[in-house]
Amino acid sequence: MFWQSVLGQTVLGIIVNIITVVLFALTTVALTARRWRRAQRHFFGLSERGASEIHIRVSNLWINQGGTTGNLPLRRGFVGSAITEGEFRLALQLSTALQTRSVARILGAVASQLGAESATNPITADVAACPPPMQRATAVETAEAPGCLILIGGPLYNSLTHVVMGTDGNRSTLVWMERGNPQDAGRQFGIYVPASRPGGDDADIFFPRRREVGESVLHDAYFVVEKLAGWGPNRATTFVCAGTGNAATAAAVHELAQWRRLRAEFGDGPFAVVFKLVTTTPNQYDSHGRVTREWHKCGATPLLPSLMKFVITCLTSYRADGW
Repeated sequence: MFWQSVLGQTVLGIIVNIITVVLFALTTVALTARRWRRAQRHFFGLSERGASEIHIRVSNLWINQGGTTGNLPLRRGFVGSAITEGEFRLALQLSTALQTRSVARILGAVASQLGAESATNPITADVAACPPPMQRATAVETAEAPGCLILIGGPLYNSLTHVVMGTDGNRSTLVWMERGNPQDAGRQFGIYVPASRPGGDDADIFFPRRREVGESVLHDAYFVVEKLAGWGPNRATTFVCAGTGNAATAAAVHELAQWRRLRAEFGDGPFAVVFKLVTTTPNQYDSHGRVTREWHKCGATPLLPSLMKFVITCLTSYRADGW
């Protein structure tokens, strides 16, 4: 028979080697994907077998009577709730980046049909508008709900950000946003952080500004990416992505989409980072804009840097004392 010949044995050996390599590659990919999913769950405060929903909430703009223009003459303009296209697109992009891919969902469904418990427990990320400004009680109830909540937009139009940042006097976050003069509605918002110097002012403030460099006009905008772990009575995990302009808010969302980089630095605990965005288009995000870090603070020391610091300390002690 062919398979008992020298050529057949050679072909059979090649086939077995190919199958072995493919199975090894698939196993490696599966284990790596499982490790990534576990890291993602820890970072976003999701349980291994429990709820796996991430709730993304954008600003809710309440339009007053006469505030819109139509294609035909209007006796009365649109009145009611509206969202911005920019924030909605950002939320959809972030949702796509965070939720489990379709292939993993299919594999989990097939495993369930075969009687095995799904090993994927897919992560989903829904997008919706926050409660309107006049529904304070609903906003508080939504913000305090268990699970993972991602807020896009500052406290001026996002009622949930307003609740979480505590702009009514109860500051529960490391960073907050206020007008330069709360009594002056015309003043722009700035990002406030605790004083970085002992004995300094109550807060350091980052205000956006416009400046001319030669014949070019540059805009300095600021944005914050903050994580609150164990926030509220239900110990929810909440993220805030807010900027001093449209481009800055978009940059904040793009920064959170790179969550692995943030987790490598800050671990799974709370943190807050303020970035500066230098751009020529303050109302539209440009990936070529220059982003620099201005301030950061974390609530817990990441595990890996702590281990590295411990090892370095031990090696230094050994070289000094010879133990």
